[in-house]
This record gives sequence, structure tokens and C-alpha cells, in this order.
Amino acid sequence: MTPGRADSDLLGPASCGRGRRLIGMVNVHPDAWVSPHAILTGEVTVGAGSRVLDLAVIHAVHGPVVIGSNVIVMEHAVLRGRVAHPVVIGDSVLVGPRTHLNGTHVEDEVFIATGASMFPGSRAGAGSELRINSVLRSSGVVLARPARRSVGGTEDSRLPRHRLRRGPRHTDAGDHAKPIAAVRAEGQVAIHLFARITRHLPTCSCRLPGVTLRGGCA
Repeated sequence: MTPGRADSDLLGPASCGRGRRLIGMVNVHPDAWVSPHAILTGEVTVGAGSRVLDLAVIHAVHGPVVIGSNVIVMEHAVLRGRVAHPVVIGDSVLVGPRTHLNGTHVEDEVFIATGASMFPGSRAGAGSELRINSVLRSSGVVLARPARRSVGGTEDSRLPRHRLRRGPRHTDAGDHAKPIAAVRAEGQVAIHLFARITRHLPTCSCRLPGVTLRGGCA
């Protein structure tokens, strides 16, 4: 524990009184918050504005764990530093619940979904994402999606490149003639059948079999 600082100072303003959860050279920024139910051991650094939620475990006994600013470490996440591979997490990262980050490097603005696992030497590039229960093995690298394609002169920031393909274009007006004619023919048949059926029905609904209206017809 950092000399000259009380346990309550390390925990942040909302977590006083539970200093026994912090063991070792833990350094939590005053603007960060650590749940009283989280466990931080070893050489841990938590940056400004970051949040460590309930039952998260940050184990930095065998290697440091450095968490940047505005990071959220959700419930039951496990971050474990290694001697040759410290855990380094950049800014504005979401570490989902039940994730396992072991000796990995996570750059800025990365989304790590529920149950994802990252093993020693792996790296998640800036702006990338790991889906639910995905595995990034040792020395593996995941990068962000390709640059967005321009649509109609403006950049489309919602869809990845492979989803921006259009359907086949019709260059001949005759391609539409047959489908339109078929639809019109079906419509004419439907209208004719409807006219034949309704021709024998009474004009008032109260005269239909099984239908009784209070007060009779208007």
C-alpha cells in the first residue's frame, strides 16, 4: 500500500471502510471508484473516472495491472498481470462481466463483451471489440473494423464495409414488366372473388348468423 495514504483514500469517496480488500501497492485515482466488494491485490493502478464494480478481481501480484481513465470493469471480471506480460488497459474501455484478461494489452476505446478471454501477449487494437465468449489466444491481435465507406457523399458510421452492398440493379424496364403484370392480375382476381362473396351477404351486420346487436339496426 502506498505510504502515507489511508485505505479509505485508495478506495475512493464512496467506498470508505473496506480497505482490507486492497492489498499491496494499489493506487486508485481520487476520481475513480472501486466497489467495496471488489478485490485488488498487488501493483494495481486505476485511472481517473474509472469504475471497478462488484466482485471484480484485479490480481497484480506476479505482474502489474494498469487501468486507464474512464474504464468500466464490470462484475466478476478477472484481470491478472504476469511477470513478462503486465495487463495494460487504455482509456474509455468497457470490460464486460465474467471476462478474463490475463497478461494482455488493451488499447483505447475497446469493447470487451461478456465472457471474453484474452491470454498472455495478446493485444486488442484501438476501437476494436471482442464479442460474447470470444477467445484471443496468446500473442493474438484483434484490430478495429475497416474504415467506413462513404454513402451518398457522407460517411456512414453505423454499418461496416461488408454491409453496405446494394442489391442488383435493373437496367432494363422489361425486367419489371412481368412481376407488375402478375401482381395486377392477382389483384383483379381477388377483387372479383370478394365481389361474388359479398353479393349474397345482408347489408346489416345484425342479420348475420350468430351476430346479435343490442338495440337492433340503427
